[in-house]
Amino acid sequence: MSKRIVLPVSSSSRNRPRFEKLLQSPPTFHRLTGLTPAQFHTLAAAVEPLFWEDDAQRRAARPNRKRKTGAGKKLELSVPEILFMTLLYYRTYITHVFVGFLMDIDDGNVWIYFKRMEPVLARVFKMPERRMDMTQDEVWELIVDATEQRSNRSKGSGYSGKKKAHTLKTQFIVGRNRHIKSLSKTVPGQRSDKKLYDRTKAYVTADSITNHNKAGPPPRLTDSGYVGVPGAVLPEKKKRKKKGEPKDKLNKEQKKWNKLLGSNRVVVEHIFSFSGIKKYQIIRDRYRNPVHRYAVTIKNIAGLHNFVLDNPSG
Repeated sequence: MSKRIVLPVSSSSRNRPRFEKLLQSPPTFHRLTGLTPAQFHTLAAAVEPLFWEDDAQRRAARPNRKRKTGAGKKLELSVPEILFMTLLYYRTYITHVFVGFLMDIDDGNVWIYFKRMEPVLARVFKMPERRMDMTQDEVWELIVDATEQRSNRSKGSGYSGKKKAHTLKTQFIVGRNRHIKSLSKTVPGQRSDKKLYDRTKAYVTADSITNHNKAGPPPRLTDSGYVGVPGAVLPEKKKRKKKGEPKDKLNKEQKKWNKLLGSNRVVVEHIFSFSGIKKYQIIRDRYRNPVHRYAVTIKNIAGLHNFVLDNPSG
């Protein structure tokens, strides 16, 4: 039998029976959030103190305060419920009206809760953009690739000739153990993979590279989108021929090399698949939210991916 987990829920919560019932049904809870109840309990324990710390800082920094700190309307949901609501939204990407209906709150308050929870999750996961701390063995197994997501046509997105739509692009650096090591800043979809890599300037610390006194760029397994990147390990490609010339063919050694490289790079493709980060509908569907919120969203999804790997369900 599954272990019964009871999380602290505010006495004023109107959703306590429904929320506790979901916690006692691990398969349903996992389908709705991407986490098991045990993993959710671990994450909630890490989130709650940071949530109240951020809340205290926000109240202290409020200008022209006329009432004592803590006065005013209380939260309708407990921190675990806000976390559950955020994960449910990531997993299903339903409308705020529907989320408000499920959680029995006004749909206008849904965004307020998300705006307070997402930065806290980012503090828990701490996904880097450039600096990567890792072991010497991990450095030589890094894999680089970028993913695009369709978005509404707005400032910050860009038309991608590959997707034939406006998209947002983010670069991932991944280890062979399927852990996401870093994410770049999100850029418009028309930017090339190589240019995004050059501008990101990801690096590992000096302690991670043998016989190096300074930090520097790591070696990486890439695809043909990174031609010209120093140190990139690339697949063999057929040479372009003029019209009328016989087609070029890869020899056995070149095919063998491509197969070996592909078997190593498939890790990052699995991360981009529906069993990886794209099991969260918010990363799979057209992104409808403001573009400036996309970076924290995709970093939180990457953090959830790493969190599940570090905390396997029992």
